[in-house]
Amino acid sequence: RDGYPVSDAGSVPGKGMLKQVYGFRDALDGSRAQVDAGELQQRGYAWDQISDKQLLDVTVVKGELQTGGVSYRTLFFSEVDFIPYETFEVALKLAEQGATVVFRNSLPHDVAGLGGLAEKQQKFRTLVDGLAFETAGGAQIARHGSGKIVVSERVDDLMTAAGIRRETMYDIGLECIRRKTDGGAYYF
Repeated sequence: RDGYPVSDAGSVPGKGMLKQVYGFRDALDGSRAQVDAGELQQRGYAWDQISDKQLLDVTVVKGELQTGGVSYRTLFFSEVDFIPYETFEVALKLAEQGATVVFRNSLPHDVAGLGGLAEKQQKFRTLVDGLAFETAGGAQIARHGSGKIVVSERVDDLMTAAGIRRETMYDIGLECIRRKTDGGAYYF
């Protein structure tokens, strides 16, 4: 997802001004995405960010998400209350094509924005109602096309259900960047 749940931030009623974002750190400051990013890093999971717009260009090849010449194993959404309908629709289409899409804590509760709200809410509910979740370990998993949607409160349960391995060296305070090539894996 893009840096922080902008749809949630824009839905908070009040008389204050919208948060100004000037860079990566400003975008994450105090958000659920910041908490998740820290936990993913601390537990030894590599991660990256993508915007809603960039997500439109992602393809699925052999179960992996491909964009900009790089492959990813899963699409991770921090907990959000609101999500642009188009983003949710794209995420489910990617799962249908074989990707694994994970949501921390719960699926979004509603669509963002007021434009075409009733229609988008109906389409959103139809997509959500079409998901049949089963419990597996500490996660809820819905098979969707060739892929799956995973929901869990715990990062480790999400990643285990998604088949993502972590770098256990983080447990003893070491950090790394792993790059996989045809010849094997390299650690930096």
